[in-house]
Amino acid sequence: MKHELFQADSRRLDRLADGSVDLVVCSPPAPMHPFWKNSIFNGMSWDDMHNYLLETWRECFRVMKPNAVMCIDAADVAERNNDGTYTIYPNYTKYVEKLLQLGFKLIKTIVWVKSGLKNLNKQDCDHILVFNKIDRSINPNTWVWRLGREKKGSYPIEIPLRLIKLFSRKGDLVLDPFVGRGTTSVACEILDRTSIGFDINSEVLNDAEKRLHARTILCAEEVQLIGE
Repeated sequence: MKHELFQADSRRLDRLADGSVDLVVCSPPAPMHPFWKNSIFNGMSWDDMHNYLLETWRECFRVMKPNAVMCIDAADVAERNNDGTYTIYPNYTKYVEKLLQLGFKLIKTIVWVKSGLKNLNKQDCDHILVFNKIDRSINPNTWVWRLGREKKGSYPIEIPLRLIKLFSRKGDLVLDPFVGRGTTSVACEILDRTSIGFDINSEVLNDAEKRLHARTILCAEEVQLIGE
């Protein structure tokens, strides 16, 4: 299958035509995570960060087919204050608010419980939010998935594998606007989907390219890493 990786700002998905994508699967950098403060986004407020991401969601809406689905791994952030207390930023609530404003429909919530922690009273979890552009009949019950986490910050490959199986077919085009180390792209190769990924970080894109080439069934010409 063909996989393309672009070093580019996901707020401008100019390489994709309107209504061309079958599925979006992504794990965006969580607003208020240290990633933001240690980058060009330093000084942004929580609302500013979500307004920045809003332009990516707007582009996703444009490139998605009418019956396409978008899955977002939404991680909350707890920030320690100077007095020892914590401020919790529930990012999943902001994603829902912003995407509903754009016209998306929330059709499913999946709670990913990050298993493996010794203290069962401190289980970490993310919300995986499932949206589409039109009303689609789906069981509204919340699902709970218990899966381990990756050490390098990306979500485990089991997450995109499950989502891609659920919401796409062989040969479909899957977009990850925050492709990072290429976990979504590798899952697409395993499941016979084509993929396109964007990231502004050239180092993680090089990792993604290596991971894709590491698949023994993958031919070299099937992976393209393209800079801006």
